[in-house]
Amino acid sequence: EHRLGLVTEFSRMVFDQSGQRLFLAAVSGLFVFERTPGTGALQLQNAVRSSQVEAFDQPVGLALTASESQLYVTALNGNGLFAFDAGDSSNGLPLTAVAFNGANGVTGLVEPKAVRISPDDRFIYVGTLSVNSVAVFRRSNLTSASLAPIQGSGTVIRSPDKPSYGLGDLITLTAVPDRYYTFLQWSDG
Repeated sequence: EHRLGLVTEFSRMVFDQSGQRLFLAAVSGLFVFERTPGTGALQLQNAVRSSQVEAFDQPVGLALTASESQLYVTALNGNGLFAFDAGDSSNGLPLTAVAFNGANGVTGLVEPKAVRISPDDRFIYVGTLSVNSVAVFRRSNLTSASLAPIQGSGTVIRSPDKPSYGLGDLITLTAVPDRYYTFLQWSDG
């Protein structure tokens, strides 16, 4: 048994491929431990406290890229996806990118919980609690943590469908998502 007194209510743990580093998400922050192979003992290597990063409130989901260069973390109460440089966590875990619900075209990050990375390291999938959806991001540059939200796919139906409308005409717009997509909300672009 290894007591982690400074870590409270942890929700997710991920080892790197070598099994040497353990990344742990907890209510109080993100923690990186070095594992001693012979004994399995853990020694704290680095920590990013929730209070150190704006809106990094209750980190719950973790995903490490196949190259182990980036660590993606969801913050349940912060409505965000955070990317950290995990290449050499002994020198800290620099924050490299953030995506927040409602900012820069990002939608669907309401109470984000689970996060997974596609096997080819090109896409990030974030499962949410509130809207029961999966937000999809493209890793813009595979050597960095840039995040580009993928907008949904579908059509908008207008009723009545006319080539032009007069001032004061009542028009109903209906969003129809394509298969495997969910309509979340209208925005002003």
